[in-house]
Amino acid sequence: MSQCAFLEREWAAVYDSAVRAEIAVHRDPRTACFYARRALELAVASRVYTNFEDEMGPETRIALPGLGEGVEFARFRAKAHAYLRAHQDRLAIHKRGQEHEGTKDHEKSILASCSSCSS
Repeated sequence: MSQCAFLEREWAAVYDSAVRAEIAVHRDPRTACFYARRALELAVASRVYTNFEDEMGPETRIALPGLGEGVEFARFRAKAHAYLRAHQDRLAIHKRGQEHEGTKDHEKSILASCSSCSS
């Protein structure tokens, strides 16, 4: 008799995964972990993820002093250039720069590949 028999009547899907985990626990622990996690996710999903109704109410605009309106793109671009200059020795930036070998401006070649960064 399974130690998970109490699940069978109310939660058949959870029971199935729990029994599979129980059977596999000695011969294949990795498989047992998979089925144990699946059983837990099925049990939690039925309790947690079912109420998606928005209870927050209507949107309210709030003024945030000191923050500019919209995106300050010039400031972002300056910060991105400063970051690239300061971290040229980083492997990811170095590799990205090698794709554009021969170009004069390393930072421009990296930023040009980002469609949201091009001016």
